[in-house]
Amino acid sequence: MALVSINGERIDQMNSKQLSNWRAGNVGFIFQFYNLLPVLTAQKNIELPLLLTNLSSSERKKHVETALNIVGLSDRSGHKPSELSGGQQQRVAIARALVSDPDILVCDEPTGDLDRNTATDILNLLKSLNEDHGKTILMVTHDPAAADSAKRSLHLDKGKLIT
Repeated sequence: MALVSINGERIDQMNSKQLSNWRAGNVGFIFQFYNLLPVLTAQKNIELPLLLTNLSSSERKKHVETALNIVGLSDRSGHKPSELSGGQQQRVAIARALVSDPDILVCDEPTGDLDRNTATDILNLLKSLNEDHGKTILMVTHDPAAADSAKRSLHLDKGKLIT
């Protein structure tokens, strides 16, 4: 097994429970199809990961407000996913990934379901999260424009890393 150390923590030596707790505190996930719960408002969708923490209701609310501000959706917090555009839904998903202030954001085709202009906006937001907020972005994509926006690209071909 390879040595895997992130911020001085040897995650390759963690058991399942330790690794799960580490992920919850250090990794945010952003999906192509947003994975928002349709019956919940943007605010409640973003708050979901915080329900597993010891934060008080008022602390959770502050975290959600901060995440909404970062993605530019403060004015849409009371809207359900069906009342939001695809780009707005993706911003809610990004805010949900950010709400616990993780160091790493794992993005699975974050622009795959968006038109080119909206995709560019999302890529600019991810770039800002990296440059202005110090987030490490790991993005899996087939979109050449998304790949070109990265500081570093690695390519897989039939399961083999091409360097």
